[in-house]
Amino acid sequence: MDSPPALERELSVAVLIPAHNEAGIVGGVVRSVLRQTHRPAAVIVIADSCTDTTAQEAAAAGARVIVTSHASKAANLNEGLALITTDLVVGIDGDTELAADAIEHMVATIAAGYDGTCGAVLPHPSQPRTATVRARSIEYALARRLNRPAQSALGRLQVLSGAVFCYRVDAVRAIGGFPVDVPIGEDGELTWRLQGAGYKLGFTRAAAAWTTEPETWGVYLAQVRRWAASSAQILARHPRQLLHPARALIVGAWLFDLLGVSASFALALMLGIVNGPGALAGISVITPIVAATSFALAAAELGVRQALTCTPAAILAALLVRWVYIWALFRELVLGMHLVAWTGRQGRRAQLTPMTDRRRWTLTLLLGVTAAAAVPSLPWLAGAPLAAAALALIVMAACASQRTRGRHSLTAGQVPVEALLEAR
Repeated sequence: MDSPPALERELSVAVLIPAHNEAGIVGGVVRSVLRQTHRPAAVIVIADSCTDTTAQEAAAAGARVIVTSHASKAANLNEGLALITTDLVVGIDGDTELAADAIEHMVATIAAGYDGTCGAVLPHPSQPRTATVRARSIEYALARRLNRPAQSALGRLQVLSGAVFCYRVDAVRAIGGFPVDVPIGEDGELTWRLQGAGYKLGFTRAAAAWTTEPETWGVYLAQVRRWAASSAQILARHPRQLLHPARALIVGAWLFDLLGVSASFALALMLGIVNGPGALAGISVITPIVAATSFALAAAELGVRQALTCTPAAILAALLVRWVYIWALFRELVLGMHLVAWTGRQGRRAQLTPMTDRRRWTLTLLLGVTAAAAVPSLPWLAGAPLAAAALALIVMAACASQRTRGRHSLTAGQVPVEALLEAR
């Protein structure tokens, strides 16, 4: 007799854990998977290019281990995907531990009619409570309480977390597997591809997981730069999805918060300096409302005491992250310089593609035209068109002569980023 449809029986699960140099951590990760109330049929650790005892520790904890040298999370996931025969695939990072019922909750979401979901991540409680870990606690609390539930309700998530996710195996295979044709941000790319293909994705707030977060500002900002660049590259690759009303609303609100609010605050501050404190009235009213709302959401997730201790670091991080994202959008979409690798706590060197000559000269021409139009209006150049033209030429020459930073060689096997941005 044929097996009943998947929804009429317990959905089978295989867990894939891509890992690179996670010695001292990966054993606990595997054990957290084996303690699940919904027992997985297989637990596979894909140890990629490890120079430590990751593979040995994972095997000792009870996982099947595959050793690879892909230097690619997506390629490792595809290696594991080819080996499984279950209904669902759960993926977790090699430094992320699951609550005992995390898989059970994600499976329930899939059984309710979704094709993919992700859990809610928080910093691992064993980590030192550095400023960056405290800041990340607030970020994740707000994502768990507001951002992801709202996006899930609208049917268009920006990204299903790569730290802990669950997908129908047939859905991932139907779109060609985990995306190896993007330089960074394979979790966000997979999310957009699945939604673009009509698959239904949602968020499982009750599926808790704890991951190892950056403990220094250098690693923290390197990680944020990767996330920011990935967001910009996804927007460039999927412009048609921005026509979907829910997607347009979510992306529009994000860009307004990122650009519009930042510009409004900067303008208000400048007016305050020029015209006096009265010009800051708008900020003085809006800021406490936003701060109080954010604190209430964080406190509901973390508790009042922890929210209080984490808030100062979160405020500093929010300011830094905002400008990192603004710069990443400008660099990726305007300058055309694309991040294809990141530094991270594994010590990898950041790599940027150079600006193309065509883009450089186009931007130079635009700057020159703008300068030629603007400088005659300056009082000290009024009535001096030759001086204005000379200044415009100087601006153009300066732009054209700028050498592009970050012109590092790409590693073997990487796809040219221009092709990646055009690829679906």
